[in-house]
Amino acid sequence: MMRQREKITRRVNGKNAALSAGNGKEKG
Repeated sequence: MMRQREKITRRVNGKNAALSAGNGKEKG
């Protein structure tokens, strides 16, 4: 359970970073 949650959070963090980068490019 704990390990799975770690993997999911890591994956979500990567998605959020990519989304924020994409949003910055669109705005800029």
